[in-house]
Amino acid sequence: MAVRWAVASGNFSSTSTWNDGAILGIPTGSDDVFTNGFTVNMDVSTVVTSLNNIFSLSAVATPQMTSNSTPSPYAASATNEVGGAAWLAFNRVISDFWGTSSAASGVATLTFDFSAADARIIKAYSIYGTSDGNRNPRVWTFDGSNDGSTWTTLDSVTLGTGIGSNAVYNSSILSNTTAYRYYRLNITATNSMVWVQLAELALWEASKIAISAGGSFNFNSGSISGSVTSATPLSAGATNLITVTATTGSVSLSLGGAVTPRASNGDVLILHSGNCNFNITGSNFNGLGGSTVASTTKCISKTSSGTITIIGNLNGGTQQNGGIASNEAFTSNNGNTIVIGNVIGGSNASGGGNRGISQTAGILTITGNITGGQIRSDIQGVLFSGTSMRVNGNVIGGTTSVAIDSTAPIFIVGDVSGSAAAGISTTAPVIVSGSVVAQGAAAAISSTSAIFINVSGSVIASATANGISSTNASAVVNLAGNIVNVNGKQAIYCQNLFLDNTATTQARFFTFGGQDRTLYSVDTFPNLPSASNVRFGTTYGPGSGNTGTLRMASPQDVRSGVLIDNTTGSAILSMESLSNEIQTSTDPFAQRLRNISTVDIVGYLLTAFKK
Repeated sequence: MAVRWAVASGNFSSTSTWNDGAILGIPTGSDDVFTNGFTVNMDVSTVVTSLNNIFSLSAVATPQMTSNSTPSPYAASATNEVGGAAWLAFNRVISDFWGTSSAASGVATLTFDFSAADARIIKAYSIYGTSDGNRNPRVWTFDGSNDGSTWTTLDSVTLGTGIGSNAVYNSSILSNTTAYRYYRLNITATNSMVWVQLAELALWEASKIAISAGGSFNFNSGSISGSVTSATPLSAGATNLITVTATTGSVSLSLGGAVTPRASNGDVLILHSGNCNFNITGSNFNGLGGSTVASTTKCISKTSSGTITIIGNLNGGTQQNGGIASNEAFTSNNGNTIVIGNVIGGSNASGGGNRGISQTAGILTITGNITGGQIRSDIQGVLFSGTSMRVNGNVIGGTTSVAIDSTAPIFIVGDVSGSAAAGISTTAPVIVSGSVVAQGAAAAISSTSAIFINVSGSVIASATANGISSTNASAVVNLAGNIVNVNGKQAIYCQNLFLDNTATTQARFFTFGGQDRTLYSVDTFPNLPSASNVRFGTTYGPGSGNTGTLRMASPQDVRSGVLIDNTTGSAILSMESLSNEIQTSTDPFAQRLRNISTVDIVGYLLTAFKK
């Protein structure tokens, strides 16, 4: 990969924007890209290793040479210069090169002398290959010396196929801590040729800066949907490293690693000031960390009417010094916000305002959990005064600060819990689909305003706090779940409590004796038999509100000795009673029995006939 920097304000897609753009083209996925104090318009979709407006980690230590000994007292030398003088490897021009003759047999040394008075600690180096990849280095050592004869090897490299055509080799950060006068590249093999060539040898150190701070990568096109992917975290040396000013369409930004703004007053790392939609993906977006005195830094700031979608966690700042305020991961005063990730309040010993989110307008939707902050009371997970807020996740109070502090309606698809601080502090209605649980010294939901609170799940107190504390005389709590009071602490502290008439509700109390007792509403008393299983006319249940419908035969209608319900039948069946019933019954079968001829009747009829 290479270090690439802007040399003029212009479009990302223009080679004239970049150093050596005519040779290396525009930055690609293997490049660390620096604004260098200019504004780069993001007019294309691209992938790079990193985006930076900070000073380069290392900088070119050598001056721009115009001969082997100019400027003095610096000097460049090589074991063979037939193909080009040694200084051409240090003139910062990619299009020419230092090269050897065929007699070199792939072996050569290239040396730079900083002079006895100006020894340097070199921490990295880059080799820019020429267009003839066969002559570029493949095997070498990078050495340092203070006498020009005794050398210390700082790096040893063997590549499988060498440095490719117009490619760049960047070393890792060297462990070198010694200031050397001489540095050399000791080449022992090329890709395949006996000639040795390279376009540039850049020596990097941390104390000298070649790339300026400042500048911005600006998504400003209203006709395209620009996007950029950075494999490593953004690195900011000034405010507004990324600005999104496009008024239509969508802009996408994908980042690697955690993202944190620099420690300087009023800085914003990523600014969304256009009305386009902005989608940003990363792992963690942090408020200011560390201990540098600073205030009001923002990782992401939104001032436009478009929708911003943030995929990743938002963590409030951890700044510790006094007088520090509002080091937020995200802030917005316009448009809608969608967050897919967790939101966590920050921590700091003094100052305040290190929130995960501070939003004053629009709709906020969070799919993830929200947790309050620690150490101070004003470092909430979310401070909200927009139109409405929806959380698809749980809300958890912090050790000192609430998870949500809101003046707008809140919809929670999940549970709300308090700990040392409340889960929610609000002056607007709250609807919770889950349970509300006090787990410490603070209520899960706390309000002093005349608001409506609706809870579908249970409300549970702790030994020291209400689940819901709504102290305004006009406030209303509507509950569909159960009430669990603990050690005399009411789960719901509100003058106006309504139970949902379509739900089964019970209230549990813990008595002085240590055994809990559960009270049930009249219409929802548990484990009652159905009316069809209770004898007809019998009233039962709380307040005798239910009446049985089960019909049972009376004992006199059941044969004697047969068990029925809790008694036995008493009906006696005799021949006399059966005969009497046949003689008097209108039943067709009884009538047929009455008309059956007997022997006596037949004999009587025959005798009468003979007469």
